[in-house]
Amino acid sequence: MCGICGIYNYASDARASQAGIRSMMDSIAHRGPDGEGLYMDKSGVVGFGHRRLSIIDVESGTQPMSNEDGSVWITYNGEIYNFKELSDQLMTKGHRFRTRSDTEVLVHLYEEYGQDMLDTLNGIFAFAIWDGRNRRFLAARDHFGVKPFYYHDDGKSLRFGSEIKAILAYGDMERDVDLMALDMCLTFRYAPSPHTLLRNVRKLEPGECIICEKGKVRARRFSGRMPEINRGKRVEEWEAELSGVYGDATRRQMVSDVPIGISLSGGVDSGTILSAMARVSSGRVNAFTVGFEEGEKDNEIEAARALADMFGADFNSTIIKQKDYAELFARYMWHLEEPTGNESALAYYFVAELARGKVKVLLNGQGADEAFAGYPRHKGEKMSALFRPLGLLSTFPFGNEQMRRIFYSLPQADEAERFYRIYSIITDKMKGALYGPELRGVSVRGAARQFIYEWVRERATAGTGLEKMLYIDARTSLSDNLLLCEDKMSMACGIEARVPFLDREVMRVAETIPGRLKISSSGQKYIHKLACRGFLPEGTVHKRKIGFFNPMDKWLAGSMGELLTSYIDRKDSLTSRYLDPAGVKGCIEAHRRGSSDQKRILFLLLSLEKWYRIFILKEDKE
Repeated sequence: MCGICGIYNYASDARASQAGIRSMMDSIAHRGPDGEGLYMDKSGVVGFGHRRLSIIDVESGTQPMSNEDGSVWITYNGEIYNFKELSDQLMTKGHRFRTRSDTEVLVHLYEEYGQDMLDTLNGIFAFAIWDGRNRRFLAARDHFGVKPFYYHDDGKSLRFGSEIKAILAYGDMERDVDLMALDMCLTFRYAPSPHTLLRNVRKLEPGECIICEKGKVRARRFSGRMPEINRGKRVEEWEAELSGVYGDATRRQMVSDVPIGISLSGGVDSGTILSAMARVSSGRVNAFTVGFEEGEKDNEIEAARALADMFGADFNSTIIKQKDYAELFARYMWHLEEPTGNESALAYYFVAELARGKVKVLLNGQGADEAFAGYPRHKGEKMSALFRPLGLLSTFPFGNEQMRRIFYSLPQADEAERFYRIYSIITDKMKGALYGPELRGVSVRGAARQFIYEWVRERATAGTGLEKMLYIDARTSLSDNLLLCEDKMSMACGIEARVPFLDREVMRVAETIPGRLKISSSGQKYIHKLACRGFLPEGTVHKRKIGFFNPMDKWLAGSMGELLTSYIDRKDSLTSRYLDPAGVKGCIEAHRRGSSDQKRILFLLLSLEKWYRIFILKEDKE
């Protein structure tokens, strides 16, 4: 919906800089091309900025917004899907509204409930509230981390923004690589919250808030009770309940005063959303799909077109060529800000660019794989006990990256260590070959391993290994990899992405379903596919998953591999500073020969080098 930014000098008498806030706003203008707003508290210690992508209450939803007497102010990014119900509840308590916006509902919710307002919300959001009367600052990020919230706390002031570049735009700040985050990024192919690769910048975790008052900053989780697996329901009951919440969530997330569309593949997840949209839409739904040259056999354009025709949608598609991808790669890290090993990240941009000018909102099928066990690692965990004897193959030099990870993890009876290994795209042995001395020393301290151990042993829901894995996935790799890429790439085009399968009511049901109904003898996402039969033909429900395929393995063996080599040969490269150039070149050569699939680690290294030039060396800007 928007871009937010600001500063609170909570332990300093320094006045917030209006020019600094404007610089922050300008840095994220792409997130809000429809307008801007700025608020400076009378005391001078608080400044809020806002860039607006107008979706609900286009005429009067301007931000930052206050309550009637100007004692409470908010800058907010997102959509609250249950805001009408919350508004009705507040009116029965005497609150009155000047606008039809969900923003004003948040202000009045804070007046009524304070920080306890957070668990009443069903939506995607990141916001900051300033309570001038009580001198309290509250910031929060939604339950599954669909919307980003970054911050910098130097012990005296707190800067925040929807993007890292907003924080960097407010005056000078040291730009140092966080080596612990770099190790974690290379291990998992993303930097998990609260870490970023910049040592002085952090991000709120999904379902986390910050409260700052009386000169102290404290963080806490607000995301409700831990789900409890219900093992007593029959399959038919789950199927009916899921089918109902899918339709309800899609209807809720179609609330908009501007055109809305869908990012469509030819598969079951986005197809179900399209079907649900078509049932409640007053007109034809706009559907958008991209494919890649050299990958025509795995493109989903024709399958997506067939789905669009089935539900009377207006279909839009395009084929992305290697030169298009290369041109975008030259500037995409400026938007993404956090390198990931997700080589499909750029596809989100191409879909949003295709949709620009036609719609402002795109629904998609993201989240169903994490909720219902759609990835190979989920099947591996489900079957791990049966296949543990095959752990003897753990040292076999598999060329396929997924096979390497599976057999690297299988021998481990210890659940936490097994999870760590299946989540790691490189082994400890590979780190020894790729890391330079300083990074190797950081890695030995084991922060990456400890991150997974803590989630498995202390933070995950009780249940089977598969049930724990799904809970962890929905709060780590989903938000810090897939949703991050989706938000940054779509907002680069002024498009908001919405995710009905991550609606709180959908996840409330999904996370209480036993793992045995998510992977069964009939295959993965079993109960989900049963529920989707109410929306789609049987053949589409059971169609092979493709996703955003691109021929990155070929490109990295050619021109993009050469680009990576040119980066690492520079004396001021990230590789020269923290890695072993010979080890990295060995990976490139193994991939080029076809003896080992190194696509993910090489794409990640290429992204890291690009990030380093932009955010550390301050070169190669967009």
